[in-house]
Formats: sequence, structure tokens, C-alpha cells
Amino acid sequence: DDVMFDELAQIKNNQEMFLQYAEEIVTATNANDFESAENTLFTYAAPINTEMMGFIDNIVEFQTTEMENTTVETTETAQTSTTLLIVVSIVGTIIAIALALRMTSNITSPLIRLKDAAMQLSTGDLRADDVAMKSKDEIFDLATAFNLMKNNLAQLVSRVTSNVANTSSSTEQLSASTDAIEEATKEMATRVEQIAQDGR
Repeated sequence: DDVMFDELAQIKNNQEMFLQYAEEIVTATNANDFESAENTLFTYAAPINTEMMGFIDNIVEFQTTEMENTTVETTETAQTSTTLLIVVSIVGTIIAIALALRMTSNITSPLIRLKDAAMQLSTGDLRADDVAMKSKDEIFDLATAFNLMKNNLAQLVSRVTSNVANTSSSTEQLSASTDAIEEATKEMATRVEQIAQDGR
């Protein structure tokens, strides 16, 4: 950078000298002193112009080199950023898949247990244990409702069974009483008939 500033200063200095010689050349030309004008042009002005063009070429070369270096650094930075973006995307995708699988497992496993319990219930087996759920969500509410239904159904079946047993016992007692009444009725009819015959 310091070299470039030095060359810029040289260019400015040479430019001022070139303009000065240019004025001398114009003045000599206007005075028809072509020999002096030609001498000033080729002896002083032209070398200064050549030197100034050399400084300009050096600055252009320096700027080109700096741009190439910047381009390389920018390319390397872009490649690093691209690689980092790809790695982050892959890691993010893996995490998303793992979370999706875990969420799917948390949903499907309780539903499978509920389905198995419902299938057992459909066979008339009410002895199955309650379906336990760890999560406090809609599936937990569904499992709670299913367990309540199963337990209420088991109590209902138990009461119906008890009532049927009581009804059977009452029916047997009623049947025995009916037989006793029928026997007593027959005996009473026999006695009435005997009394009627004795009264004749």
C-alpha cells in the first residue's frame, strides 16, 4: 500500500512537470520556435510521460494482484461457507428425522396397546389390565376413557351375572313352592271328594 501511495505521488509530480513542459512546447510553437519545442518534447516531456505510464502500469498490476488475492480468499470463504451449510443441513435433517421417529413411536405405541386391549375386550375377556399411558395428551384421555368403559362394562356384567344367579335361585324356590301348593291342592281335593262321598 505504501508503494502504491509513493507511485501515486510520483505520478502527480510527473503530471505537473509534464503540464509545465507542455506549456513551454505550446509557447515555443506559437513563437515558431519549432526546434526548441521539439527539443523540450523529446528531451523532457516524453521521458516524463513514459515514466508516468510506467507508474500507472505498476499501480494497475498491483491492483490486479490484490484483486486476484481477494478473489482467492473470497472463493475459499465461499467454499467454507458452502461446506458448513451442507453439514448444518445434514445434521438438521438427521435431527428432524430422529424427532419424527420418536414422535411417531410415542403416538403409535400407545395406539397399538389400545388396539390390542380392544381386541381382547371384543372376545368378552374383561380381565385385561388397564392401559397405562405416561404422556398427558389426547391419547392419555382416550386411554382413560377406554379403561373407564372397560371397568364399567365389567361391573355391569358382574351385576347382570349376580342378578341372573339371584333370579335362578328365586325361580327354583318359586318352582318348589308351586310344587308344594300343587301337592297340597291335590290332597285337599282328595279330602273334599272323600268327605263328599261320606256325606252321601
